Amino acid sequence: MISLVEVLAFILRTREQNLLDVLEDRENYRLVRIPKEVGFRKTYSPIKSLGNVQKLIKKFLQGLPVENAGAIHMKGVCGRTSHFDHTQAIAGGRYIFGVDLKDAFPSVRVERLRPILTRKILEGILRFEFELLECQRFSGLVDAGNWAYARAFRVKRERLLESVFYPILRCVPLPFGKREHPLYISPHVKELAEGLADLILELTTFRGVLPQGTCTAPFLFFLALTEGGLLEDIKDALPPDYKVSVYVDNIDISHDAQIPKFVRNRVLGAIKKNGFRVNMGKVRYRRLCGGGAIVTGLRILEDGRVVIPKKTRKKWRGIAHRALLSGDPKLRNQINGFVASIVPLYTEISKDGKKKFIIPSQLKAPLAKLDEGWTSC
Repeated sequence: MISLVEVLAFILRTREQNLLDVLEDRENYRLVRIPKEVGFRKTYSPIKSLGNVQKLIKKFLQGLPVENAGAIHMKGVCGRTSHFDHTQAIAGGRYIFGVDLKDAFPSVRVERLRPILTRKILEGILRFEFELLECQRFSGLVDAGNWAYARAFRVKRERLLESVFYPILRCVPLPFGKREHPLYISPHVKELAEGLADLILELTTFRGVLPQGTCTAPFLFFLALTEGGLLEDIKDALPPDYKVSVYVDNIDISHDAQIPKFVRNRVLGAIKKNGFRVNMGKVRYRRLCGGGAIVTGLRILEDGRVVIPKKTRKKWRGIAHRALLSGDPKLRNQINGFVASIVPLYTEISKDGKKKFIIPSQLKAPLAKLDEGWTSC
């Protein structure tokens, strides 16, 4: 009988021996201390072989069916969006209440993730089965001469081939149940989903908790938030006209009127109820006035606009000057990444519908010189 390791190797499109080598090595992480304003942040960096496997697992995880929790906008998790989206999601409110989760990633234990990940894998198999049956139905219609279904058949077939669950069919003949009950999951498939979830968590957790510093940690943390009940409880604690956005371990709430203390306490209570702790030193309640307020490194102005703080603009102006003098390609790549990230903030739409990127005045001159220098190289 085929082993779970071999099944996962098929799914990840890698060699079984790569997974066995990683599973046998018990020294897979090294501690990394990152300086902060006060003290250090501890992260765990996986060794190269484990890191490569986790990159493949991340691709599989991102193919799982994950839904947003009601009206809550979950931004920035697992790299799908950024802190720019997070900040813009709460812009427009005059009052902002912000909370940071303390030791967010290590507070997520394997016991919390196991049933969630098993359920998501089962949901993915169900959806894949449904798509498979639909594809077979369209194939039969096309074979019978109904060419109107040819395009729908091609689309569904391409979607099946791109699915993260497609490789399972190559190594395990899944008994998808009775054809008259296409959404039936057999005990065999449940056992397979449980085994895959356990194996994935063994490859992505450290000492029974979610380590900060791996490429899979943000998505698994996202699952713990969305499927574990925290965001639903926060949603229930707030009136419907409040804006909420979550960016990794930052939860920010905004409203046009003052946010009453009892509402803030209900949010804190929802966090505690779900097993997370609040960093009380970073709890923020602010009113937008004058220069606005900084949220996840960006400034929200009173009129709802989101801009880069002056300090950040000065920093990148200096980096641009250093890049111009040194010609360092690494600095050039950093600047290109930064400029690409601020495009959504400084893009204006003209009357004819065309988009135009307006570079901030403080960065315009050094970036223009930099472009000339790179062009002449």
